[in-house]
Amino acid sequence: ISRTLTVHQERAIAHITASVEARHFETSLLFGVTGSGKTEVYIRAIEKVLAQGGSALVIVPEIALTPQLFDLFYSRLSTPLGLLHSQVGTSLRWTHWQAIIEGKLRVVIGARSAVFAPLPNLQLIIVDEEHESSYKQSDGFRYHARDVAVMRAKLSKCPIVLGSATPSYESLLNAVQKKYVLLEMPERATTRPLPKIEIVDLNKFKAKQRASSLISPPLFEAMRDNLARGNQTIILYNRRGFSSYLQCDSCNEVVMCIHCSVPLVYHKRSHRLLCHYCDAR
Repeated sequence: ISRTLTVHQERAIAHITASVEARHFETSLLFGVTGSGKTEVYIRAIEKVLAQGGSALVIVPEIALTPQLFDLFYSRLSTPLGLLHSQVGTSLRWTHWQAIIEGKLRVVIGARSAVFAPLPNLQLIIVDEEHESSYKQSDGFRYHARDVAVMRAKLSKCPIVLGSATPSYESLLNAVQKKYVLLEMPERATTRPLPKIEIVDLNKFKAKQRASSLISPPLFEAMRDNLARGNQTIILYNRRGFSSYLQCDSCNEVVMCIHCSVPLVYHKRSHRLLCHYCDAR
């Protein structure tokens, strides 16, 4: 199957594969918009690693992402793959761990704990969606998988690629300060255009001009026009209320909605407990 690369993909692949050939530590921030083809860059770079007889580690932020990535990599790379995350059974995980140590599995895909996979001759580490907070292990043995991956790459003297469409502030600052190499892919690999994004300042509208306290006139008009055309509208909203529940200090009882059996949310401004399902208060 012919896969035509964009100019930005070619540049990113050329830079990463050159680092793999040189066998030296370097951190690259692959800053590519959604749909720019970052996964194709990962695959081409791993193909170079395999051709040199090395091994590669791919870390993803969520377990739910591993099956999709595993199937894609398996269909493209002519080598067995290791899969490591907490939902893999103990027996299978031990089998994969042993095969990794013996060099039978040269490409490992997994969640944050996979950063400790005992890969011999490690030549490339990839951290996908490097900005995700789920890379932080906040209980027990505490660590940040992305930062551990960077240190492991340094100790292994191999390149590491941090991929994201919305890089973390730390990584972007490191790229600006030339500590990381910035590889940009500002265009999609397909013909699909990027979505139009408009930021609306609610302070520019008086309360009587709004459909509600949080819906601006432009948003209301866009929603009305969209629904008139028979389309659907999705509104993503952050947490409502000051506290998601109110608990008694004496008996530890949480105030629940008598209709929906869910905790009532405390709204500090109105000093009320509200149910966000049935609007009981």
